[in-house]
Amino acid sequence: LHIVQASLRRIPSASPLLSSFHRQAGTSVTSSISYMEQKLKSKPRVLCLHGYGTNSEFLKVMQLGFSPLQDLCDFHFMDGVFESEIAPGVEKYIKYVNQQECYKWLRKTEDGKQYYGFEESLKAIDAELKRIGDVDALLGFSQGAVIASLAADRLKLRGVICVCGVDTKRHQDKLSIPSFHIIGKKDPIRDRSIKLYDQFTGVKEMMEHPEGHKFPNAKEKQIGTAFSKFCSSNLMKKI
Repeated sequence: LHIVQASLRRIPSASPLLSSFHRQAGTSVTSSISYMEQKLKSKPRVLCLHGYGTNSEFLKVMQLGFSPLQDLCDFHFMDGVFESEIAPGVEKYIKYVNQQECYKWLRKTEDGKQYYGFEESLKAIDAELKRIGDVDALLGFSQGAVIASLAADRLKLRGVICVCGVDTKRHQDKLSIPSFHIIGKKDPIRDRSIKLYDQFTGVKEMMEHPEGHKFPNAKEKQIGTAFSKFCSSNLMKKI
């Protein structure tokens, strides 16, 4: 018994070893959390504006296939200002969304030649930014790209992302902020997407996917690579 007791006395206490382990483990966990927080903070916050005759839930579903967007940005979504009938061609998304009410950002005059409602939509974006806090960029799809472009330029954000956008039809609108444009080769409004691109005078890039009025899919690696570079150069926060 005396021999055993003497042997036990010679064994170092486990407490300091355990304390050291806990300190190291705690430091490791804290470092991991800190790293994740920094990564999240470094992601640009982007407010997304849907197209005519849909809503924010439609847009969330429509852009899911283009993974670079999901990987590189922290997205927030809002609905348009004016109630609208559902847009043609988007019925296939209905089963994926809970919100059925559809909206638009602009109205047309009776002759269909002029848009109005710009100021109402810009004011709605200002109100949303007061609610959610500052963002680094805006993303707009189709009609949403018009309002996203005007709002982002007015607010002097880091940039704007236009997917199958349409021009403002107001040729005095010259937009100076960095812009990234994705257009569809078979999109019926492709020409108007190019006109919107032409209204930007600053750093800009245009990429084309082979389909129509929609987001590209994950197979479009060149678009993903180009967007990643644009994001790093113009939208990403420095940490």
